[in-house]
Amino acid sequence: MKIIKLVSTAVLILASYTSFAQIGMKLALNNQSYIKYEKIYAKVVLMNQSGNPIIFGLNPNLKGNIKFEIETISGSVPKPLNNNYKVEGKVILQGEKETFIIPLTSIYDFPGEGRYKVKAIVEHSNFSTSYQSNYIYFTIAKGHIIWSTIVGVPISEEPGGEKVIDKRKYIIVRYFDGNDKIYCLKVEDEKYVYGVAKLGIDIGTQKPECKVDRFSRLHVLVQTSSKIYSYFIYDINCHLEKSVVYRKFIESVPMLVENKESGKIEVVGGIKAKEGLHYQEYDEAPY
Repeated sequence: MKIIKLVSTAVLILASYTSFAQIGMKLALNNQSYIKYEKIYAKVVLMNQSGNPIIFGLNPNLKGNIKFEIETISGSVPKPLNNNYKVEGKVILQGEKETFIIPLTSIYDFPGEGRYKVKAIVEHSNFSTSYQSNYIYFTIAKGHIIWSTIVGVPISEEPGGEKVIDKRKYIIVRYFDGNDKIYCLKVEDEKYVYGVAKLGIDIGTQKPECKVDRFSRLHVLVQTSSKIYSYFIYDINCHLEKSVVYRKFIESVPMLVENKESGKIEVVGGIKAKEGLHYQEYDEAPY
C-alpha cells in the first residue's frame, strides 16, 4: 500500500562497511522500531573488493546465499522459517556493489515484543570463509491501542447449513518507529492476525476517524498534515479496497458521514487532493 510522505525519508539504521579481503558488507533496516507482525526489511549491500568478478549462479560452484543471525538482547533466538536467502543470477564486478532487499519476517518468526540485534552473513562456494556485517539493533514494540471494535463475519459451517457468526477485531495502534509516531491497523481474531497496515503519521491533532459499514468493512479517515486527509477502506482480511486523499478547502473539512437508512459511509467535505501538487506518496516498500 501507499502512505503520505510528510517528512524526509526515514533515516536508515546503518552499520559502516565491514571489510574483508574479498567482500565488504553494509546492513540497514528500514526502521528502528516495529509492532509485531509488521514487515521488517533488511538492506544488505555487498561490495566486491577482490580482483575478480563474483558470480552467483545455479551451478554448484557458483552457489551463494545471505543468511542472518538474530537474537534478543536476553539471548533467546527467534524461530527460523527459512534462514537462507538464495542469491542467483547476480554478477558483482570488481569494485562494484549489489543491493539486496530481504524481508526478515519471511525468514524468522519473531516471538513478540522486545529488543533484538541482527547481523547478515554471506556465503559462496568459492569463498574459503563466510563474511558478516556488524550487528544492528531494533525493537518490536507493543504499541498503544487508540481504537478497536469487533465485527461479525458470517460463516456457513456446511452447505445449506445454519450460518454461524464468527468475530473479527479491528484495532488501531500508535507506536514510535524511531522517527515518528505511526498509526497502524491490525485485524485479528482469537486465533490469527489477518494483516497489519500503516495508516499514516500522528501529527498531534486528532485521532483517526473510524466507522464500520454493513458489510463489516472499516472506513478510516486520517489527518496527515494541516490540510491533507487520507481515506481508507479495509475488509475483514485487512485487504485495502479503496484509498483516496482529500484536502481541506477553505473551511470545509473532510469527515466521515453514515447514511443510517442505506448504511453507506462516505467522505463529506473538502475536495480530492492531487498527487504531486498537494501531497506525495511512496510505497510501503522498505527504502
